Amino acid sequence: TTTSEETSKIKSDYSLKEVNELKQLKEFIGMRDVYRNYNVIENSNSISAGIFPPLWLAYCQKWWVLFLFFAIMAISLSVNIFIFLLGWLLTSIYCYKAQLNLLYSFSMLEGKVFCIKLVAKSMDDAQKIIRKLDPKSKFKFSKLPKPLIEEVEPEKKEEKTKNKENIVDEKEPAIV
Repeated sequence: TTTSEETSKIKSDYSLKEVNELKQLKEFIGMRDVYRNYNVIENSNSISAGIFPPLWLAYCQKWWVLFLFFAIMAISLSVNIFIFLLGWLLTSIYCYKAQLNLLYSFSMLEGKVFCIKLVAKSMDDAQKIIRKLDPKSKFKFSKLPKPLIEEVEPEKKEEKTKNKENIVDEKEPAIV
């Protein structure tokens, strides 16, 4: 239970909150690495992945996969035009059907892990929500300002070195 003061505070905070229509909202997945670099992926299929996979790969900045795609397509084109068309068709279908799994897998190859699943109106709003939860979060392309970086004061550094006087290191000989 809450007190009457807490209840009135909750009501006032909720009345300031913007309530969106369900149709306006999109689902996003946030993946991050240990350096707090976030990769925000919209959880919906893109038609460009099915129509023209190289465009989709370039948009998602999967350059090594794009190079591999061009190499395989060049080899298949040099063998036979029908093999090229069949390869293009199969690749288009595969990219369209499995694009979210491909994006998750490529992010995991970069050392990122699933961190957050959220709903927002746009990519910018999703990044704002993540920045509100993690002030040190960094994004590859963002309209947000640079994240907060805490500076360690020299006094704190000196305290840490003073505390290390009694610690025996593997590299230094210990007097027993």
